[in-house]
Amino acid sequence: MASADSTSAEADVSNVEAESKRKAELEAVCVMAAEGSLRELKLKIESGATIDRFMKETIDGRTALHCCAAASVTEVLVSTQLHTRIAEILLQNGADAFARDKDGRSALHLAVMSSNPSLVDLLLTARPGNPNIQDIRRSWTPLMYAAKCRSLTITKLLLKNDARHDIADKNGNTALIIAAENRNTEVFKLLVKRGADLDHRNNSGDSAKSIVSDQRWEPMKKWIQEYLRLANNQEMADTKRLCRLASKGEHEAMGNLLRNKPSIVSSKYPLYSDRSALLCAAAASKRHYSQGGEDHTKCAEILVRFGADLNGQDSKSNTVLHLSVKSKNDSLLKFLLGKDVRVADKRNSDSSTPLMLAAEFDYEQHAELLLEHGARTGSVDELFYHAAKEIAESEGSERVLEVMRNFDQRQREKEKVRDREYFCGAQVPRFENIFAGIQGCIHQITHEANTIRNSVSHAVQESYEIYMEMPAYFDHNAQPLRNVLTEAERLGNVFHEKCERLSQRWAPVEQKVLQLLGRPQLINKTDVLKSISDLRECIQSADECKHSLSQLKEKLSDAARLSRELAEKCRKESSDVNKRREERNQEIRNQESGTRNQERGIWKQALIAGAVGGAVGGPLGLIAGLWLGSEDAATSATSVSARHVDAQSSNEDRDLDQRRLEALNKCAEQADQLERDLRFSINDLSESTAPNITSKCSEALEVLEQLASKF
Repeated sequence: MASADSTSAEADVSNVEAESKRKAELEAVCVMAAEGSLRELKLKIESGATIDRFMKETIDGRTALHCCAAASVTEVLVSTQLHTRIAEILLQNGADAFARDKDGRSALHLAVMSSNPSLVDLLLTARPGNPNIQDIRRSWTPLMYAAKCRSLTITKLLLKNDARHDIADKNGNTALIIAAENRNTEVFKLLVKRGADLDHRNNSGDSAKSIVSDQRWEPMKKWIQEYLRLANNQEMADTKRLCRLASKGEHEAMGNLLRNKPSIVSSKYPLYSDRSALLCAAAASKRHYSQGGEDHTKCAEILVRFGADLNGQDSKSNTVLHLSVKSKNDSLLKFLLGKDVRVADKRNSDSSTPLMLAAEFDYEQHAELLLEHGARTGSVDELFYHAAKEIAESEGSERVLEVMRNFDQRQREKEKVRDREYFCGAQVPRFENIFAGIQGCIHQITHEANTIRNSVSHAVQESYEIYMEMPAYFDHNAQPLRNVLTEAERLGNVFHEKCERLSQRWAPVEQKVLQLLGRPQLINKTDVLKSISDLRECIQSADECKHSLSQLKEKLSDAARLSRELAEKCRKESSDVNKRREERNQEIRNQESGTRNQERGIWKQALIAGAVGGAVGGPLGLIAGLWLGSEDAATSATSVSARHVDAQSSNEDRDLDQRRLEALNKCAEQADQLERDLRFSINDLSESTAPNITSKCSEALEVLEQLASKF
């Protein structure tokens, strides 16, 4: 017996310890959920903690989900989604979304009281249930708390998920009466539009209408009067019917109504957020997105055909594009963008453009459609575009960001094309002027090459004639001139070839560049770079021409100098020959005079000898004297004859010298003439032509490099 009591006592202690441990775990989970300790909560859940158990003793009988919802007001204040993520984890692990605390409130009540739309939406959609649970203290539903907390977004979520506005609390108050008591304008209007009874009276006999009147809430009083007036207005009734048909996508019935009453096509129904039928069709197509929204697109087509206002806005400044993006209706958006709709210059009351909404919801197809149809044109739209990009980045909308990046790339390419078109259009006259100058310079340098080649060939011929004319003993002096002119002739041919090559290279370059500039929308960077390469080759050819011309002028200067030196040598040699000739002539004259005197002396001596002999010996003596005198005369005559031969030889040398003199004088004149011709040819060669070509080609090259940088 004692053993049984001991065992029972041990079991009780064990149970108490287990219960204490369980309560500690539950309390820890609730604290984590309330404080937003997401990481710790995950670890706790993974360790197997019980999370859906009332804790009446410690935390007012609330579960972890209750604690999370009650504390989520901090999430609203600091704009985070931390408690919503915690609630999602709790729901995934079996938490009851509709469990009640000691006051009879569910987590939905507490989320509404915390004014947390994201958490309310999660609780309504993650575990669908009864959104009309009434608490114990006042019998309030979540919708009543929304009416008190002035949360229009939460009110819409509740109504969308079948929350009822006709339920009354312990005091007979409906959500509409609570909204009137708290002067909650937007929620009050929404409930009235959804059919809430203005005349329902609570236990104190007050209705929503009487409360508005008693509080002297004049704006709402006027709105109620207008609402009631519209409810009894046939045109408004027709407009309301048209809007309802457009909202439901009943395009055939809507078309029949418009054929009978086309004037209401753009009329707005104030109680439907001041929307026209087109706006209603765009807004309601979200509910039919799974069917593609084709019925609503057909409604829009009919409305546009009857003249609907494409640029109208509702009470929240939403355009048909805003609503189409919100509804994620591709076909409707594509249809509207094909019409005359202003895309980017309209912002709704939340300061959002259609593109910003597409960025927020990561609707890449909508973003691409909007961008393609001008959602970024102009300075103001540029600000909207960057705002949309910032939204996409903050929301993590990667698909829209990719669309924007691709669009930016296309825009940059278009801007580059426009820039190139403008650039090319401005540069065409400049290029035509540059190319005309280059063509003129090429024509000039080619003409100079032809002229100088002919001149050098003529100079070579002249040097040959000088060489042939020059005395044999002196012709070696002409050889250096001939060698230099032969080299000049070779350089002249080289210069001519390079000029011809430059001309041949330039013709296609000029044509191709002008064609490029004439069709900037078709050019590509490869063509521009090829033209740049061709221009560089032309510059290289011009530099080669310049170098070749410099060498040619140097050789021609050498030839002119040698011609001058040869002329001077010819004149000096001519002077020497002339001097020798004079000396020889004087010698001949002296010899001839001596011979004549000697001859006279010989015969005189013979006569004297005969006279002496005759005087001495008579006739025989005369004869003997004459004979002896004749012998001496014969001897002297032989000597005179020899002198005559020498004189004749001197005359021949004199004639040779005369011919040499004439040849040398002629060679000197020819050399002088050759020098003058060479100097004239040198002066005719312009050293500025090739540099001008290089300069103008460099100018064109600089412009083409600027064009290449625009790709």
